[in-house]
Amino acid sequence: YAAVSANPYEPRYFRVLAQALFGKMNDVVAGINIRPEAERRAKPEESALLQGLTVRTINAVQRAGALDPENVSVAVDAAEAYRNLVPLVQGADDLAIQSYERARDLEPINPFIKTQLGQLYLIKSNMFNQGLDVDTEYADKARAVLEKTLELNPNYANARYFYALIQDYNGLREEALQNFLILRQTNSDNQLIAQIIANLEQGRPALGIPPRPATPPQSPQAVE
Repeated sequence: YAAVSANPYEPRYFRVLAQALFGKMNDVVAGINIRPEAERRAKPEESALLQGLTVRTINAVQRAGALDPENVSVAVDAAEAYRNLVPLVQGADDLAIQSYERARDLEPINPFIKTQLGQLYLIKSNMFNQGLDVDTEYADKARAVLEKTLELNPNYANARYFYALIQDYNGLREEALQNFLILRQTNSDNQLIAQIIANLEQGRPALGIPPRPATPPQSPQAVE
């Protein structure tokens, strides 16, 4: 707070402030979650505190972006901040996507940015939520951005993982299996990869029989 007050034109200070504010929000939520289940809801003063922290976090993120709009790190920080706010703020997922799209435009050959964007597209597509219709526009965006990532860097494991899940969903089970076999070469001890391969070899969906999770499981590792 002191640094921002002393120099309100330094984007780095606002980035750090946003991280600190989000950390405080996490502390409040953690305090709620450790209570007995019957008491596991925010008290009025906790709700007010979380709302205030949320507004200040968003303001700090937006201020950093306004001060340094061409800085890819600022755009990535904003995307991650919005993504962390998804459980608390309606529309935060859309803001996260917009920030990652901005980061992608600033640094189009960065596989991490493209893969993070692909994950967000997948979540928005509802592909992994059995109770909702799939948004084909977001599903197509996810496939395209992950495919482009693998063209840029075939060794980027996270992109291959999510791309293979899309192939499986689209009925390309053999192609998906080949991609998971490639992943196993650098993730030989990963139990999730082993189970996915076993499922595909036995003719089952990669993630097993529905119901599937609402969001895809995290990929094994990132190969820079």
